Amino acid sequence: MNGTTLLTLARLLLLPVIIYFLQQEELRWLVLAMFLFLGVIISGVWESYWARTRGHPTRMGTFLDPFADRILVFGLLLYLVLQNLFWWVPWAVLVLRDIIVIVLRWYASRDDFILLVEKYSKIIVYAQYGLILGVLLELTIIYDGIVEFFPGAAMFTVGCTIVALILSITSIMYHIFHYVQGVRSRKKVGQELRIENSIILANTKARGYHDAYRRHLLRLFARRRKARIIYLPLKSNMYAGIRSKLKSRPYCIIAGGDGSFESALNHPAFHRKSLGFFPLGAGNSFYSYFYRGKRFEYLRSRFPFREMELDVLELEWDVGTLQTTFLSLGLDAEVLRFTPPRTKHGLNDYIRASVRALVHAQAEYRWKITVDGVNHTFTNGVTITLGKIPYYGFGLRSLVGKIPPWDGQVYGVAVVNNYPVVFNKLIRLWGLVIAQLNLERLPLVAFQGREILIESTGPFPLQAGGEFLGYATYVQVKVKRKQKVLVI
Repeated sequence: MNGTTLLTLARLLLLPVIIYFLQQEELRWLVLAMFLFLGVIISGVWESYWARTRGHPTRMGTFLDPFADRILVFGLLLYLVLQNLFWWVPWAVLVLRDIIVIVLRWYASRDDFILLVEKYSKIIVYAQYGLILGVLLELTIIYDGIVEFFPGAAMFTVGCTIVALILSITSIMYHIFHYVQGVRSRKKVGQELRIENSIILANTKARGYHDAYRRHLLRLFARRRKARIIYLPLKSNMYAGIRSKLKSRPYCIIAGGDGSFESALNHPAFHRKSLGFFPLGAGNSFYSYFYRGKRFEYLRSRFPFREMELDVLELEWDVGTLQTTFLSLGLDAEVLRFTPPRTKHGLNDYIRASVRALVHAQAEYRWKITVDGVNHTFTNGVTITLGKIPYYGFGLRSLVGKIPPWDGQVYGVAVVNNYPVVFNKLIRLWGLVIAQLNLERLPLVAFQGREILIESTGPFPLQAGGEFLGYATYVQVKVKRKQKVLVI
């Protein structure tokens, strides 16, 4: 551990220590608490200076800093409020600001755009530091003998509180304004279509097909879109003989899960068709992409589809090649390995598989990544996601923001741990959280290129399009072709 890491950890653990000192109600303990908190402020300033002079954030501080700031500041303020030493209204506003920012960033991620962090966010933290320091000074002034040294402590506290409140309210307005602006300015991609002469291919092995309500929604969707439903046979190759059924129909809706849609991408009969998607599976990453998380909006016929081109990736690994739009290596792929055979309880199965993977799966890999000829090494990698669609779960949208669907680039996000190996799985869970909040910080590392090669001295698990492929020692990914798809 480097010096900045130790300082950040110290700030994180100081909350119970400072509260204990405050509870002693003796001058020496109050002074010690005040100087400890002053040390927190100095370490925070030094951490920021270190990051600026090095040109990048410190490896460990980047991950721990938000925890240290929030836990220490809000914990101390809450204690002071409960002791009637600080006003509850400013505390509530400061907490509310953080809640609103988190919610708006999550919604922005869902709506596929990035909310930039305001430039004065660090000033808010320092203002909160200042008001806590002011309260500690006021407590110290109560005791005789040092009043003359801090005659303006009360005014200092009020001033810092006012600054923190003004910036917090401004921050709330900033995020609301930019979120609304982002929603309104989202560019519609592709050409608007009133689809006719379409066909729906329903995978009877999909989890959702076993649910009567999901089948009802499928029939409702077909009726409103005036589309014919063909139920695919229970065969290993469910698209066998599909060419004769497609005939002159240019638009095909795949009703199934992510694997059903990916199977269509790999069948030549669909390469010149426009492919749509009806969510009839368990996870449905394609649902969140093609319908932008709009729940049942896809059932309403007055919302037309838009046709656009989407890059289809070619994945090559030890066993062979296939076409896909997203894949993952490492711990995330292990979840698919632990997922039981298809049942109607897809979400519960996925949760149980995730727990089993966290308990039993390996989460430490050494990867050499070559992006357009440039080499990178991840000595303690946890998982890597590559793809062309931003989606939930694996969180590809976290750092790369909006992914141009036809730009010929492969986008990736890796979870890399600089802590001891024992924290790998815990850090993966944290990576899922910050991925949905569009936060650009470790343990997530983003990269992109036209051709990406990932190699390892040992085998690592691999999944693509929601299907577990086994183990590999290398994968090579590039854009293979373009597929016309239907989105809302």
